[in-house]
Amino acid sequence: MKITIVRTPLGEAPEWVREAWIGLTFPVIGAKQRMAAYGVLTRPRNWFAQVWANLTGKSFEMTGYLVNAKLAVDLLAEHQLEAAAWWREHLPDRLDGEGQFLFDADACEEVSSSADRAV
Repeated sequence: MKITIVRTPLGEAPEWVREAWIGLTFPVIGAKQRMAAYGVLTRPRNWFAQVWANLTGKSFEMTGYLVNAKLAVDLLAEHQLEAAAWWREHLPDRLDGEGQFLFDADACEEVSSSADRAV
């Protein structure tokens, strides 16, 4: 399954960076899900910090779609190079091919396989 970003996603990135996602389509990892989420700038940097954030209420629940962060930023670079550069500067550790971004469901539309379009 794929999603298209149709509204400005939630998040801590500057609004112009988040707005740059609009119109892009990504394959998702799994189905829509509800999970603990963290801000991209204030996120825990290791497993212990993540557990601590969950216990102390510094995480929040979000329903959304997981996408591969590197793929997302690479596609973003084709559309808005400055926004992609912001992600590469602020989250280089998430762009190793294993990192993921969670896009809130309200910002996304599911794309059926018959309607897939390249971006």
